[in-house]
Amino acid sequence: MRALIGFHVEFALGNAEVIQVQDRDVAFLSDTDRAEVRRLQRTYIDLWMDTLAPLHPMPESLDQEELRLRVQACFGLINSTPHSTRSASRRRAAATAAVLTAMADAALRATI
Repeated sequence: MRALIGFHVEFALGNAEVIQVQDRDVAFLSDTDRAEVRRLQRTYIDLWMDTLAPLHPMPESLDQEELRLRVQACFGLINSTPHSTRSASRRRAAATAAVLTAMADAALRATI
């Protein structure tokens, strides 16, 4: 899980503009291309879900809907932060990555 989080944080911090373009422009793709992007996104989400499920303290209590919610909320946390912190903070990339990694890990493993 930490490797997936680390990869995603590194990508988000280094490629914030790519995330922005995809978020903004995916609606303008052809139906075929948009379907392919969505298929790839689902595959990536499924990888995270498969990795997260056995790490939960009570894996039997998590259904697919909650796993998907946790993963997509984690993506939102990671993907939005580079946009909101770029001008507001001059933090070093390593410090920002450490905060995002810790927060993502805690969010994914949160118990209710």
